[in-house]
Amino acid sequence: MSYVAIGRIIQVYNERYPHHTFLYMISDKGEDELEKGRISLKSAVELMVNEKICNIYAPQ
Repeated sequence: MSYVAIGRIIQVYNERYPHHTFLYMISDKGEDELEKGRISLKSAVELMVNEKICNIYAPQ
């Protein structure tokens, strides 16, 4: 089972368009920068709890 951590990339379900997803890199900053593709660790954990994450990618 993968887990969210800083530096990982998460794939998030798009509720508005069910056949599309968003990719975000988990940032160490305390605020979301969604337009730049970065999300805070706190927001990523909230998405995980609400089962909105469909995949987690770890850097090699």
